[in-house]
Formats: sequence, structure tokens, C-alpha cells
Amino acid sequence: MSTIFSENIFARFRDQFQPFLAELDIPETIFTRPDIEITDVKYTELLESVGREANPHIGLNLGESLDPRDLGVLGHAVGAAATIGEALTLFSRYLYVLSQSNTIRLDIGEAGVVCTYTVTILQPNLVRQDAEFALAVISSLIRKLSGRRFSPQLVEFSHSKFSDTRA
Repeated sequence: MSTIFSENIFARFRDQFQPFLAELDIPETIFTRPDIEITDVKYTELLESVGREANPHIGLNLGESLDPRDLGVLGHAVGAAATIGEALTLFSRYLYVLSQSNTIRLDIGEAGVVCTYTVTILQPNLVRQDAEFALAVISSLIRKLSGRRFSPQLVEFSHSKFSDTRA
């Protein structure tokens, strides 16, 4: 069974996540203990529930707000990388330490980098918020580590887009 560690991922948006914990049988200690493991399905159900009922941009908002250290040991390693390339390589290589159902593939060329994020959960209706979370985490990480403005040149999702795509 694939899981994700709570680390400090949920704390900043506790008010949005808390109303959905009981129905998903997720302990409230996800806000205070970094070692709490929840299944990948419960994690994505939590994100999707908040997305449907409270905040349609929870994945983006959550990802943009995180500090690399909020991702635990993985985030500390990525945050200490000497270059953006090294940080992305570490993130790609060791993402499984945080979450076992997600992968990042990097294709590095002379003109740029293609970063492909894949969620291996078999329920396609549960991947939207997590995919948007990953995009926001990676983009925010590049901004924070480089100290520069950064926007991806192209973003493609397997899920349908919102009618309002400003966020």
C-alpha cells in the first residue's frame, strides 16, 4: 500500500482540511506530527474533498505556500542543493521517501528541462489537486532557490481545466 508522510504539509491550511478528516478516518495529528502516514488514496481524497467543497485551488495554494523544509528530510536535502538542477534531481530521485505513489522524471536538454510528474493512483478522479500541488511545489521551489521569478513555459495536465484558469 502506497502512503504519504504528513511532514508539515497540511499545517498551514488546517482550517480547510480539518472538516474532512473524520469522514476520511485521517487523524488530526497530521497537523502536528511529521511521522504520520496516510494512504495515498486518503491523501488525494482529502485534497479533492477540499477542492470540491471549500477551495477549488487548494493544490495550487498549498504548493505555493510550502517551504522546502515542510517536506521533511527530502525538503531539507532539496533546499540545501547547490544548484536548481541538483535540487530537481534530488527531488526526482528521492520523492518516494515522502510519497510512494508519485514520480518525477527530468529530461534535461540544452534548451531547457522537461519535468514530468506522474501519480500512480488508479483512480483518475483523485489526481487533479495532487497534480496541481506538485506543479506549484516544483515552481515555488525553483523560485525560492533561485531568488528569481519563474513561470513554466508550458504546463499540460491530464485532467480537464477550470473555466477560470487565472490561478
